[in-house]
Formats: sequence, C-alpha cells, structure tokens
Amino acid sequence: MSLYTDWKTLLENQTDDTFEAFWDEYCKAEMKIYSHILEHHDEHLTGALGELSEKFEVRPVIFEGFLDGIESSLKNGDNLDIESMTEDSAIDLDVDFEKLYYNMWQADAPHLYSLEAWSGVLDEDTRKRISK
Repeated sequence: MSLYTDWKTLLENQTDDTFEAFWDEYCKAEMKIYSHILEHHDEHLTGALGELSEKFEVRPVIFEGFLDGIESSLKNGDNLDIESMTEDSAIDLDVDFEKLYYNMWQADAPHLYSLEAWSGVLDEDTRKRISK
C-alpha cells in the first residue's frame, strides 16, 4: 500500500472520537513544516520523505498529507507523484509563495496564513492583496 493510500484511509476513517486528536496532530505538523519552509524560503525543502518526516518529528503518513496539501502551491507540482510516494521517495519542493498564501486563504486556514514567518516572505501589501 502507498503512503497516499494510507493517508486517504486515515483521513476518511476519522470518527467523532478520533477526529480532534487527528486534526490536532495534522495541524501541528503543518505549522511546523510550513514555518520551516517560510523561514528558509530561499531554499527548496529536499530529502527523502522518510528523512523529512523524521526531521519534523511527524509520521510519514502525516507528511504525505502535507504533500497532498502543498502540491497545488508548487512550481514543480507536476513532478511530485504523491500517489506513488514511499518513505524513500525524493522530495524537492519549489514553492510558489504567493500561490501558497492564496491557497491557505482559500482553505480557510488561519493557523497557516497567520504564521509570523510570512512577514519575511511576502510584504504586507502583497498579503493584503491576496487575502481579498
């Protein structure tokens, strides 16, 4: 089974009893990974999926969920075959930061678009323009 299948299964099998803990785990992982990406916006996030999940102290399936979410905000998103990813898959994320910020607004994710690190990536006027 692929990590993508595992991610979809995890996502779809949440219950009223498990959803809050799952969502808390996922949101904390997202915030940690996105904060790193924003703080290092002049670099690509690269490495094997398994190594990156260890670096950010998240389960590989949760890192796969992150990849599923960021894929549409990448300049090289077509090169990321998330459906066949394994822990050994090489990752090289070239982020389009304006698109990412816009997508965070579209997803109604204030925990992400309000991260402090955005101030070092997009100026305030650009962020205001995108958020309208």
